[in-house]
This record gives sequence, C-alpha cells and structure tokens, in this order.
Amino acid sequence: KHMLGKPVDKAPRGGMQLGCAFVGGMTPVSVATNNQIAILPMPGSGKSDIEILTGHNAPIGAVAFDHDKGIFYTGDSDGILCKWDLKKIKALERISPADNKELMYQVHGGAVSGLTVLKDSQLLSVGWDDTAFYTKNGKLTSDKLDITAQPVAVSTGSSLTAILTVKGVVLLKDGKQSSSGVLPLNYSGNCILVSKDDKTVYIGGDDC
Repeated sequence: KHMLGKPVDKAPRGGMQLGCAFVGGMTPVSVATNNQIAILPMPGSGKSDIEILTGHNAPIGAVAFDHDKGIFYTGDSDGILCKWDLKKIKALERISPADNKELMYQVHGGAVSGLTVLKDSQLLSVGWDDTAFYTKNGKLTSDKLDITAQPVAVSTGSSLTAILTVKGVVLLKDGKQSSSGVLPLNYSGNCILVSKDDKTVYIGGDDC
C-alpha cells in the first residue's frame, strides 16, 4: 500500500521524506526536503485524508490580492508561487508547474519579481526567467509570455497591464500583449503603477 501515491522508480527529490514523528502521541507528521509538512491519517483510524502544510522557504519578493475570491498570492526567490486564504492568512497550496515530477513546485526558473491579478481573476506572474505565467483558479494554465527582458515590476488597472523590465515596458490588454515588443525608456525604472481607468501609467526611476 502506498498511502502517498503510486509506486515510482525513484523518490522525487522534493518529495523525499526527512523524518516522521507522532505529535501528541496520536498524529503522524512527516517533513520533506521541499519543506512541506504532511499530517498523515493514523493507521486504523478509518481516515484517509492527508493535510499538507505548505508555504515558502525563500524570501518573498511579490504579492497580489484577489479580494473578490478572498485569496492572495505570493512569489519567492526560488520561483515558487503560493496561494493563501486572505481571512485566515493560511497558505492553501503551492501552484504546481506542468512538470512537477521532482515535487519542487518551481514555476519560474528564477526569482519572482512581480504578481498582479487580472480582471478575470487570473494571476499573472513575472520572473527572472524573462517569462510571464498565468494561473487560473489556483491552476497554472498552458499560456505563457516571453517578455524578452528581465522584469522588475508589474501593475494592472482595469484591462491594461504594464510590465516594467530592465529594457522598458511591455503592455498587455486583457492579459494579451498589445505593445509591439518592449517600449524603451531613457532611464532605469524600478516601480510601475497603472491607474484604475487605464489612462495613465506611472513609472518611478532611479533618478526620480
């Protein structure tokens, strides 16, 4: 019997268990190398559910709120995204990439530098792999955007999203790229904000 899933040829690197103990003498708890904690059902208890306590193990560099759904997202320097319950301030799950065989949950190939929630409640994440990923209802979609430059920050108004990069700005309309490549700046930007009516984009620079 494999309580944690089907048999595999080798233990996934992130799923390898480091230790197990009984909390209060009654609750089996296990911790893995990806820093997730599993609360296991007691053998013979008739229960089969496994609760995973998750979160980050690296500095958090971005956050975005979806107030309509009562959740928020965070991204860290390992490229991991987490979904949280806004009221309980509790991590609900890590966003799983398409290829998660090692159970490391690394969405981006570098640090996450910005997160924003689009009007359809999709999460747009940008990272130092120069890529933007889309997450819908807590699940990573197959859509992604090649930003072609390292992103610094991102902001959304109503329908307009602006991604600030080291080379300039990329504009999106309803989550789809609307600018022809990167719009260059004559200074180095470090923060960006799109007004709620989509009419104004504010960019702060090193010389401002």
